[in-house]
Amino acid sequence: MGHASRGRRGSLFQRTLACGPAITGEPPDRPCELHLTVCRGYTGLMSEEHERVDLRMPEGDEVFAEVTEMLGANRIAVRCADGTERTARIPGRMQKRVWIREGDIVLVDPWDWQDEKADVEWRYEKDEADQLREEGLV
Repeated sequence: MGHASRGRRGSLFQRTLACGPAITGEPPDRPCELHLTVCRGYTGLMSEEHERVDLRMPEGDEVFAEVTEMLGANRIAVRCADGTERTARIPGRMQKRVWIREGDIVLVDPWDWQDEKADVEWRYEKDEADQLREEGLV
């Protein structure tokens, strides 16, 4: 059996069990093994196939951005899809709940009164960011 992929937030392990005729339909004189992949706390699909997932898209003035640098004090430098470099603030509702790193794709909402600054509204997971790149949105 191939390697098991790891889903978001889950401990993954493989287990081999002996199985009988009730499970496989094999005659009782033939021994068999059943390979199971078990994931505790799993929240996503375990298949290697990539399916299109509906993602959160920009609303209003929001734009896609890539994190270029961590500045500290809950601030990051981002390069927005409109070509502007901005300093973005990570709001309190995301601090210590959503971890943002350099290279992540985020959704930012530029400030109305200061265009070189913005608020982070959403962070995309790696597979979601890959989907955005494949669709040409980022």
